[in-house]
Amino acid sequence: MSIESARNVSLNQTLFSSELVEIGLFDCPRSHPLFHDSGPISHYLVVFPRHAVRIRHEGHREVVANSRVITLYNHAQEYRREGLSPYGDQSFWLRFRKPEVVEALHAAGRAHSGLEKTPFAWTHACCDAETYLLQRQLSRSLMISSDNDFLLIAEASMKLLRRAVDGTREQEVKRRQFAASPGARARHRRLVRRCEELLSTRAEQALTLESIADELATTPFHLSRVFSCQTGQSIHQYALQLRLRMAMDRIIDHPRQRLTDIGLDAGFATPSHFSQAFRKNFGVTPRQFRA
Repeated sequence: MSIESARNVSLNQTLFSSELVEIGLFDCPRSHPLFHDSGPISHYLVVFPRHAVRIRHEGHREVVANSRVITLYNHAQEYRREGLSPYGDQSFWLRFRKPEVVEALHAAGRAHSGLEKTPFAWTHACCDAETYLLQRQLSRSLMISSDNDFLLIAEASMKLLRRAVDGTREQEVKRRQFAASPGARARHRRLVRRCEELLSTRAEQALTLESIADELATTPFHLSRVFSCQTGQSIHQYALQLRLRMAMDRIIDHPRQRLTDIGLDAGFATPSHFSQAFRKNFGVTPRQFRA
């Protein structure tokens, strides 16, 4: 397929559309001609990645976009995509109008000097467990039912916008720096990004701190210290979140698969460990979530 003919085939499936918000799914395998560059963004997007990819907004640093991240886009934003997961890029997106985005930033105390031109001054935000659960519940309800409650969907969308804006503050707090020189700060960012890439594609494996450090050509102490200072959490906590969200996606996408097998596939040694970790993060057990 040529790039011109590919542009005529939509990569987006719209699940809901109103004057206030449009919601849909993006699906672009690595083999698609537009995988690396699917064109500039229309309107203002809040995006929840399903598969890990590298995203580089024009004029910004590269981001490892996985299930722990919300990516943000201004209207006409140019960006490039690089593959990490074997599949490519799948994501759940919400497209907002500018007034709602600007109002959300003002309400959260996140207004800035370039607000009217580029409301989202950040390329991404942190996605905590409650936010991930909310967006998965919303996407699931839209996919299984055409009997949409416009008020319910609109309020859920506004809540996700608020949480995305709040996540930009959390992202800045977690990116505190402790290195003395710009060169060291750049090296630390690269190390953390490489670790995030490794975990994004192999989180379900039985990785050890030693094996990760060896693969990244550093020491376990240095890796652990830099990662926790840059992200605000340990490598184990980061990987656990990825594994739990992988399991949640599998529960939704494969409703007939045994929960025990889903837990094992996500790297949990026993059903009780899987159930306890899931409940601690999302407030319900896997069985309750499926029900």
